[in-house]
Amino acid sequence: MTSPRHVTEDELAARLGSALRAARLAQNIDQLTLARQAGVSETALKNLESGGGTVRTLIRVIRALGREGWLD
Repeated sequence: MTSPRHVTEDELAARLGSALRAARLAQNIDQLTLARQAGVSETALKNLESGGGTVRTLIRVIRALGREGWLD
């Protein structure tokens, strides 16, 4: 039996960033507006959407998108 392919931290970060971007676009919110709603800088949001950023920024953006369920 073969084991499942291990997903790297970078791959997970990229997937998460893509999911955040998709959620933002689905709500028709531009980056600057979401950043302001989340209380983070636009640069911090851009970093998060590209797979970087901090956990604190992530939590603030998830809350601003109304996606707290992702944290469960």
